[in-house]
Amino acid sequence: MSKTKYFESNILIAQTQGLPRFIQEKTVVSSKDEELAKQYILNLINGIQNFFKCIGQGSKLEHGNRSAPIWIPYEIILGEALSSERGTDNRATRRLFAFIKIITLTKVELRHKLIHDGCEKEEQCVISSLKDLAEALYITQNIAGVPAYKHEFYKDIFLLLLRSKKNKDRSSDGKEETIIGVTTKQLSDFYKQQTGKAMSPENIRKNFLEELENHNYIGSVKSVIDARQNIYYALIEFDDNIPQHQENDNDKMQKLQNSKQFHNFLQHAYIILPKNCKDIPKNWLIFEILGIMKYGTNLSKFRGCIADYLNQNEELKLVDKDGNRLTIKQFITEYETVL
Repeated sequence: MSKTKYFESNILIAQTQGLPRFIQEKTVVSSKDEELAKQYILNLINGIQNFFKCIGQGSKLEHGNRSAPIWIPYEIILGEALSSERGTDNRATRRLFAFIKIITLTKVELRHKLIHDGCEKEEQCVISSLKDLAEALYITQNIAGVPAYKHEFYKDIFLLLLRSKKNKDRSSDGKEETIIGVTTKQLSDFYKQQTGKAMSPENIRKNFLEELENHNYIGSVKSVIDARQNIYYALIEFDDNIPQHQENDNDKMQKLQNSKQFHNFLQHAYIILPKNCKDIPKNWLIFEILGIMKYGTNLSKFRGCIADYLNQNEELKLVDKDGNRLTIKQFITEYETVL
């Protein structure tokens, strides 16, 4: 755990142990808030349990269950988009999909469903939305626990320096780097320029770059100009247009989670797409639906318009949150406008 988290814990302990209850009700958490939170959690649990009971799969979803009653239409697109350079990338991918599934299940009563009436029994899947993906990305941006001061270094030093470079570095003897990146020496000089404090290239590497690379914030390659050092590049970008948390100076007492020193740096991640995941067709969703239909229906008897066939097929159908059947066009229109 980071130093900031320990500091936060100390402040919370001090408030809960040293303040009268009536002050804690206003500065830490109120009994009303606690009760509302409990009721909200119980409602979520009941909703998920009822869904599993309705589809005949018990009342819980075991971790890693591949037969989970969830359909994520963008699963292959997302899988291709995520980094796949090392083992930690696989763990990050598994974690992101786990969050998507959890978020989808917590909103099961608001999501469309895919119903497959097979030869044995009817199977019902809740359909993950694009909004569920957006929320999962928001949560997992800093889920690895990178300390706040290293996150600030990445945003205010590393990215700022990297963005200022328009061309690859070139040496006096004509050697050129393979990518646009930054060195520890360049970061050291820029750090002193921005903060007025000196930090050696080696300390920059140990104090910041190693952990940022381990948590997939940055990547590195061997330098062409100087084989003794690495060139570092960004794996995550940030949207500078996202409004930052604003403090209310009129509040003399604020709850712990609202104070400036505990500002949460969570933001949406920018995924660097590989070549095979760029130029995603506008009608990607219809291709995903056709892929599902291929395995969920008997197309050997198909004749005529595929849309009419799928809209009337009883083996596989799409329904809204209230159980009303949707045509393919209706589903796509509603799905892609959810954001």
